[in-house]
Amino acid sequence: MRFLTLIMYVASSFIFGLIMIALSANILSTGDVALWIDNTILLYPTHAIIFGLLGGLIVLLCLNKLQKILFHSRREKMIKLESPGGPVNITILAIEDMIKRSLEKNDNIVKVRPKVSVRKNKLIVTIRGYLTSAINLLEFSQGVQAKINEKLRGALGEETKVDIIVEIRKMVPSNKKEPEEKESEVEFNYF
Repeated sequence: MRFLTLIMYVASSFIFGLIMIALSANILSTGDVALWIDNTILLYPTHAIIFGLLGGLIVLLCLNKLQKILFHSRREKMIKLESPGGPVNITILAIEDMIKRSLEKNDNIVKVRPKVSVRKNKLIVTIRGYLTSAINLLEFSQGVQAKINEKLRGALGEETKVDIIVEIRKMVPSNKKEPEEKESEVEFNYF
């Protein structure tokens, strides 16, 4: 479906663009376009039906793409699991919060920001953080990956595929912590 949508967009955009260029350069006039449509497309009923179906297909593909754009983020923010009692929905924000709370207990991590996404029946966890400089990075990242993998498999089930990516953004001296980012609060007293 994506390939068909892409082909239709490219073809219709290319043809429409060429017509616009030809009209603006006075190579083609609007009368010529109307005459061509009358003589070739609307003269024969089969051509008119094909042209109408092609236009309807383009409209449906555009609506499909618009629906995917508008509802894409809503669909991916939930993980759906099946249990014997019925379906269970878990938000990605809850999983991110669980990961953040479990990693903040570690003294080697100064600041952590997990990001969870779902791709092709696989959970991808990206952990970005600031670390103290007095640690072995390979052992630390393997320990974090094992800990998060164990937590997620315990919460979501053993059949869940999980990829964990550890990104170390900054090394901070071990005696001081990175200041927390504070969000400015806007007062809504007068609204």
